[in-house]
Amino acid sequence: DIVTSIALIVFLGFMLYGGISSTTYAIQFREKSFTAWAPYMAPIKIVMTFGVFMMLAQSLSSLFKDIAELRGRPIA
Repeated sequence: DIVTSIALIVFLGFMLYGGISSTTYAIQFREKSFTAWAPYMAPIKIVMTFGVFMMLAQSLSSLFKDIAELRGRPIA
């Protein structure tokens, strides 16, 4: 579980970095979708980046619980 958690944290770290970069671009240049409706992309990208951040926080929590269990002091 610890190895998997570390791999997930690395992956989500890259996703968060890309999400923040993409969100910053969308806000700065008022990016719109290439459809007839043409909604602004910033709100969508903000929500997606927040979701990745929350997944990263959950993965860190899981990693800390796994390490505590390995040390013999499980966290509830």
